[in-house]
Amino acid sequence: MKLLLVNAINTTKKIESVYPPLGLAYLASALKQHFSDIEIKIIDRDVKAVIEAYLPDAVGVSAVSQNFGRAIEVGHYCRSLNIPVFV
Repeated sequence: MKLLLVNAINTTKKIESVYPPLGLAYLASALKQHFSDIEIKIIDRDVKAVIEAYLPDAVGVSAVSQNFGRAIEVGHYCRSLNIPVFV
């Protein structure tokens, strides 16, 4: 299974892109411990291009309140490709 985890941030704001998405990293680590056949990628840029190239089986999106609109955009795009999305 290929899982894509998206950190829906505003990459133009330095404060949002300085720190790594530890929550997504912890989630990826736990999933890898419990599922041997899972491939996980974590991204925060070029979301549409990565989705088209990576072709994930599911997409998880993480966002804070001020970036909720970005999370919705990612979700709508994934749903248009019939890719399950969880937030």
